Amino acid sequence: MQEKFKYVLLFLIVAFLFFAGTISKFSELIFISHSYLFALIILGIFVIFSLWMLTGKQTINKETFNPIIWITLAIFILLIATSIVKYDSIFETYRIIAPILLFIMLINLVRKETDWKIGIYSLVGFGLFIGVVSYIGFYTGPGFGTYALASIWGYQNTFAAFLVLMIQISLGLFLDETNKNRKMLLSVLPMFFVFLLFLTVSRGGYIAFFVSIVVFLLAMPKNNFKKILKGCIPVIG
Repeated sequence: MQEKFKYVLLFLIVAFLFFAGTISKFSELIFISHSYLFALIILGIFVIFSLWMLTGKQTINKETFNPIIWITLAIFILLIATSIVKYDSIFETYRIIAPILLFIMLINLVRKETDWKIGIYSLVGFGLFIGVVSYIGFYTGPGFGTYALASIWGYQNTFAAFLVLMIQISLGLFLDETNKNRKMLLSVLPMFFVFLLFLTVSRGGYIAFFVSIVVFLLAMPKNNFKKILKGCIPVIG
């Protein structure tokens, strides 16, 4: 029962990501009420998560004690303590704490390969959903005739940054997959996200894409690097 409830928590987190993406329309201009709402939802899920950890006597992932997290929190506490406007500083701290709580939940929930795949496929599915809706909206809705793909999902640079993330994740899924049929289907995803990225006409997105590809290639094993290099030759040609 305890193990199955873990997937309920993962579902709540994924549902929150879909909800937050839909409400904010993946824009830089997020209403303050939305921001508070997102933080409260994360806090509510974290309370449920904490009760699950305590009642089930679950082991804590060592990454929870990553010094980077706690040094960051310590710096913010120090800045709040020395701030002239302490009330506003304390009130706005939720913007930092909420994502950290989300991170802590994920590293303690995603431990097995099955958990990892559920999370990654959910995220890619979310990206594919946004991408398809944005593409359709760009050509059929009010966005038709504009010079860049932003559509109903807000500012183009923000959307381009999201697409760069989706490209890297979908590439990782493609390289990790061993089944030939699934691998062939997964190969379409990074190409689709790259196509959308070019439609955004975002210079920042292009630069981020180039840098991410360089880092991706440098970090991967040499065998995979040679395979990708051979696969890129006909595309470049």
